[in-house]
Amino acid sequence: MAVAAGLACLAAPLASQAATTAYPTAPFDVRYGNTYAVGTVTFFNRGVATDGTVKSVSLTDCRFIRVQALNPAGHQLSPDSVDDSNIACDGNVLATTNLPADVIGGAASVRVSLMAVDLHSGVEKFLVSQRVFPS
Repeated sequence: MAVAAGLACLAAPLASQAATTAYPTAPFDVRYGNTYAVGTVTFFNRGVATDGTVKSVSLTDCRFIRVQALNPAGHQLSPDSVDDSNIACDGNVLATTNLPADVIGGAASVRVSLMAVDLHSGVEKFLVSQRVFPS
């Protein structure tokens, strides 16, 4: 009985460690002129999330990020594996996205693109991007 109790004590920390396993994260930092997006990407088993900030310096030429979940070859996983953050106009906004990466193991990487949008015309323009890998 003492051996069983000792084994139970050894097994308990292992079970709790498995429950608190952290998901891989990586920083992103995309800049264009005086505008930027910075934050962190979290890679889950079947999804990706970003948390950060987007800055714009214009009331009409606004900024947002577009995040795409990618396979090992750098191609978007599916048509649904993309999400846009809130739009920043003349200031900062939170840049959060949540997108599916519904393949075994999740996304191999993501592309974080800083985008411009003209609020008058609705025209979007790609500015710069960064490919981010889990660490």
